[in-house]
Amino acid sequence: MTVTIRADRVRALMADRHWSEKELAVALGVNHSQVNRVLNGKRRPGAKFIAGMLRLGVPFETVFRYEET
Repeated sequence: MTVTIRADRVRALMADRHWSEKELAVALGVNHSQVNRVLNGKRRPGAKFIAGMLRLGVPFETVFRYEET
């Protein structure tokens, strides 16, 4: 099983907070390039990305889902 992201929901969260990808990266404690790759489906979210979203108070199920590999 792998964790994938619901990019549309992350983008909606960013819009609500008026955040760019760079601002989201700072809030998550990751590189801007990682945010860009995750949101564009080129990379799966890593532990630091997931933990950052949880620290922001975003429920796991809101922006992530489990998929069979």
